[in-house]
Amino acid sequence: KESARDLKNKLFGDKSDANWSDVRELVVIPDGVLWYLPFEIFPIGEGDEEKYLSDIVNVRYSPTLFLAFGAQRPARPIERSAVVTARMNQRGEADLSKIEFEGLAKQLPNAIQYDVPIRVPSNYLASLFDQLLIWSEIKSAKNFPLAMNPMQIDQGKAGVTIESWMALPWAGPEHVVLPGFHSDGGAGLRGKLNGNDLFLTSIGLMAAGTRTALISRWATGGKTSLTLTGKFAAKQESLGLEKAIMESRQETRAAVLDYKNEPRLRMKKTDPVLNAQHPFFWAGPMLLGIPDNRSPVKELEAPLEGGGKAVGDGGKPAVEEKADAKGEAVKAGGNKLGDEKR
Repeated sequence: KESARDLKNKLFGDKSDANWSDVRELVVIPDGVLWYLPFEIFPIGEGDEEKYLSDIVNVRYSPTLFLAFGAQRPARPIERSAVVTARMNQRGEADLSKIEFEGLAKQLPNAIQYDVPIRVPSNYLASLFDQLLIWSEIKSAKNFPLAMNPMQIDQGKAGVTIESWMALPWAGPEHVVLPGFHSDGGAGLRGKLNGNDLFLTSIGLMAAGTRTALISRWATGGKTSLTLTGKFAAKQESLGLEKAIMESRQETRAAVLDYKNEPRLRMKKTDPVLNAQHPFFWAGPMLLGIPDNRSPVKELEAPLEGGGKAVGDGGKPAVEEKADAKGEAVKAGGNKLGDEKR
């Protein structure tokens, strides 16, 4: 925690002791090695009142300033989800993700599982879903990150890379979760790191139509990672982006570690039982998101008088219609409905 506190003071300067409870969201636009730094673990407060930054405010990342704040299209409902269940780690159990899917299916009844190779290229298949959850180990393509295959079950086919997903028309899934992604920084910050693997992967997904992406900076490859990302995928539609990731992290941290299903742990049966409080287990996934900054539509407080009726189409004012001599529907003011300015 001392190292995290020192980093926080160096990055935030005199703002490091700001009243974070007054801040709703921290938006980070990383550069270079900062792509691998989890701002979520910065300690706030002292003593018994000390908390992680992610417990106080939502931390959201963006590859560019425009994508962080620019006005965007409204989000569509999450009606169809696809879940790829494969091996998350070379030393892990192959069936672990399949077992975890059984629990997720109860929370996401519309989720479809893919656990065998598919014949259709993923750039076509992905366009059928609103949310894509990849429980599979994914290694970055260091020389050309856009050549990475997100779905991992259609290897060797044309149209399987992020570059292929970017082709017109943009019809990729709006929400992508990649807990098994191995970034260059996940190998212990060895070698020359510039963050391009995470930058180009995230910018490529967003160029293909993705609104939010949860991508691991380091892949733990175990049950804790599956649980966290599964909770997030199940909660996102009902709770929204900010609350979903915050609750998922808090619930995961309180869970007891299953040593035998955490392949990167070297524990003995005699070791004490621990929970997943250490940031290694919950701070790896970084949340990249595009906000919906459009002004909310003002809803009617009561039905209109004089024969007009409120309509349930997002709060648009009710329009009283009548027929003119030619039988055309017109507004009460006399203009045709088709002439109404939208």
